[in-house]
Amino acid sequence: MAGKPIHMSDFKQAILLKKQGVSNRRIAEQLGINKETVNNKFAFIASRGLSLDELLKLDDPELEKVFHSGHSALTDTRHEHFLSQLDYFREQLKDPHVTRYLLWEEYIKANPDGYRKSQFFHHLSQNLKVAKVTTMMSDLYVPGQMLMIDYAGDTLPVVDVATGEVTDVQVFVATMPFSDYAFAYAVPSQKVEDFIHALRMCLEHLGGVPQIVKLDNLKAGVIKYHRHEPEINRALQDMGNHYHFVAQPCRPRKPTDKALVESCVRRIYNRVYAKLRKMVFFSIEELNAALAKAVLEHNQTRMQRRPYSRQECFVASEKDELQPLPAEPFELIYTAQVKVQMNCHVLLSVDNHYYSVSHVYVGRMATMRYTRSIVKIYIDNTLVATHRRSHDRFNPYVTDESHLASNSMWIRNQNIDTYRRRASAIAPELERYINAVFEDGISRGFAVECRYNTCNGILSNARKYPPHIAAQASAVAMQRQVLSARGFTMILESLNSLDVANRSHGADNPSPSDGRNLRGKTKFA
Repeated sequence: MAGKPIHMSDFKQAILLKKQGVSNRRIAEQLGINKETVNNKFAFIASRGLSLDELLKLDDPELEKVFHSGHSALTDTRHEHFLSQLDYFREQLKDPHVTRYLLWEEYIKANPDGYRKSQFFHHLSQNLKVAKVTTMMSDLYVPGQMLMIDYAGDTLPVVDVATGEVTDVQVFVATMPFSDYAFAYAVPSQKVEDFIHALRMCLEHLGGVPQIVKLDNLKAGVIKYHRHEPEINRALQDMGNHYHFVAQPCRPRKPTDKALVESCVRRIYNRVYAKLRKMVFFSIEELNAALAKAVLEHNQTRMQRRPYSRQECFVASEKDELQPLPAEPFELIYTAQVKVQMNCHVLLSVDNHYYSVSHVYVGRMATMRYTRSIVKIYIDNTLVATHRRSHDRFNPYVTDESHLASNSMWIRNQNIDTYRRRASAIAPELERYINAVFEDGISRGFAVECRYNTCNGILSNARKYPPHIAAQASAVAMQRQVLSARGFTMILESLNSLDVANRSHGADNPSPSDGRNLRGKTKFA
């Protein structure tokens, strides 16, 4: 495992185990992570005073940024050399006449640049502590600590009302080993989505979360079988990080590792399946309602050789020991690598929707992490955008206007009110003229957008002249029903020329201010 980078979802599992008091060596063995990687990670956390609870709240990219902020990790060659001699030190210390000080003298003589005495003693002591082997009884269960889960081998039928087709559905079974409290839930298949949903329903039924979920090597939970280092499905790890439980697969071909849930499945056959054998179900919802009723009767039945039922034992001894459920239920997280397009959006191809990102990231590669309700976009492990996931078939774009560049914002914000405000800032008469231009287009059956270019030309030329000239030109244009940018510009130029002439010749050569001397469009009709 040396040299293999640790995924942050794996490390969150390690943090959960660390909070439960599990040693680094046991964490490494249980999760299939190199021991020194575990040691270094927790040493890094301790040296910076980081909170384990706060680290658990971070998304995987943000957590990875905590450990890899752009600077490569420095390799301590002294520690590597020390570890290479660790077995020799352990062997020598078995001799009652050999002291640690003597070992250090031999070590520093052979390695002048090695650890000084205090560091040597510290590392040797730490490694000797970790090397101690602890054992526990395999049948000793702590109340509320563990949940064992499995699928029943036999399926149950559901009939399609419309076609009469019979579909066999899978039955998820779980039990709390201390009280043997049972749970059963039908799902369409053993796929990851159905498995995660069934486990979520189980936790909500229990009203809390155990510390450990023990499961078989089913494909929805375990990607790669291995006796000591199974590879856990990432979706199950994400769910464990959300609910704060650790998933522990059984050893391959060792059903005794979860013997109680195997026994629970047999009892479900006898006490639940048998009661439902003559019933016909037309939906999974109907089947789950019947399953819940039958399993409740099973849990409330007084156990042999014990003066209480499974439900009584669970409520009295286990329910209060469970961890609280999170405020929000877990949603399956998917990941996609995308590129920020020129329109400041990234494409979520599974439903052909676009989500905006700040224009400064155009052309960059991004990581999308999305659930059914939320889309988060990361660039360089930094969260740059969060959106509600859209399922609108008619509008595939989800846009935060603050992400757009200034030119895009100007085009996006074009509307009648915008043009009115821009015209009013020059002259009130110009605002009335702009209104007349829009009303003329609407009366002709044109879309409002068809008059945008005309209004842009009118406003652009109006700003080139004094406001009183723009006001006069607006009045004349409305009087003459000149509703084009070109005609308005001609009026502006004429009035401006007259105004300049008046100022140059004085009041002895007055010119009409109402535009009566100007020919309108009717002159050329």
